[in-house]
Amino acid sequence: MDMRTANVSQGCPENGIICAAAAQIARYYNVPSVANVGCTDSKTYDAQASYEKTGPALMAANAGANMLQGWGMLETNLTCCCAALVVDFEIVGTISRLIQGMNISDETLAVDTVEEIGPGGNFLGIKHTRDFLMKEHFIPQLSDRFKRDTWKKMGGKDVIERAKETAVDILKTHNSEPLEREDRDQIRKIVKEAEKREARKQRLTTR
Repeated sequence: MDMRTANVSQGCPENGIICAAAAQIARYYNVPSVANVGCTDSKTYDAQASYEKTGPALMAANAGANMLQGWGMLETNLTCCCAALVVDFEIVGTISRLIQGMNISDETLAVDTVEEIGPGGNFLGIKHTRDFLMKEHFIPQLSDRFKRDTWKKMGGKDVIERAKETAVDILKTHNSEPLEREDRDQIRKIVKEAEKREARKQRLTTR
């Protein structure tokens, strides 16, 4: 909690430390772990929301947490925001790339290729670059990497404006693929068994 107000604080850096420690303990005992690190105390998606989510999430992921949760949430999990979920998706992608680190091997170093191209040469068109481009580079879907002039021509929108537009577009156009029939049947079977157990429980409690 925040020691000045006694309010719950899920966006504090200590949350990341606790979740990282829990992930390490879970790995020691070989059990999966979930870290509630996509949280913020901010009431809107702003700079505070971004840094309160990113730092703890990166720490927990690096410690080996199997799942990071809390994405799209604001105000200590009291508010869910679709635009925040879009931005958080970008944060998760960045973190995923960071924890992969750098793969050092004869193939990735490509010493022969570097010597062949030489200083001042162009590496963009060679096969080695094409082979490793998508593996080594995180390609953002939301972040802006254009020159300023291009960014202005595209409306000069900040990341929150773009996230809102993306969220609205997803809500309007996205169609989820239906589950396979055998998966649906399995879910119905699980639900029916749960209902039977609950019914038996109810009968026992009313006697």
